[in-house]
Amino acid sequence: MAASAAAGVINAIGVENEYADVIAQIGGKYVQVSAIETDPNTDRHTFEVNPKVAAQIASADLIVKNGVGYDAWADKIIAAAPDSKRKVIDAQHLLGLPDSTPNPHLWYDPKAMPAVAKAVAADLSTLNPAQAAYFQANVKKFDASLKPWLTAIASFKAHYSKTPVALTEPVGNYMLEAVRTTQRAGRRTK
Repeated sequence: MAASAAAGVINAIGVENEYADVIAQIGGKYVQVSAIETDPNTDRHTFEVNPKVAAQIASADLIVKNGVGYDAWADKIIAAAPDSKRKVIDAQHLLGLPDSTPNPHLWYDPKAMPAVAKAVAADLSTLNPAQAAYFQANVKKFDASLKPWLTAIASFKAHYSKTPVALTEPVGNYMLEAVRTTQRAGRRTK
């Protein structure tokens, strides 16, 4: 375990910035969080690791990654720098999704981030047991912050569940499935 966890501040990595944000909200002042993939203009499917990123991953006490092959490069670094006390949360496995899951943008699933937040709190509590109540309280705040969004999803579903939606890319499929819209693939024109 990195010296930071022993000193009371947990060194955490959200491989994708979406997960880093959740770690920061749950861990608060007891975590130092970094995100690896932060630029929305970068093609995450072709991300290349540099030595700085490898060092960040290798020294982390907690890592939250997406899975579904989206950040497979992180698995290689984690395996190359083993630490029996390090906690790794893989959103794909947390949600029980198979490797063949076609849409890797798991954070769009309304069920994903509450599950990640709960897992982050559990792992942070293992790394810093004295602050377990703090982490659990932050999960409650996190879940409460999502209520307006979940209410809006339920309202949209009640009013527009059969509305056809054209897609050019299935990035938002999880959200569309939550509101049960009728999805149609986009058509290319000449």
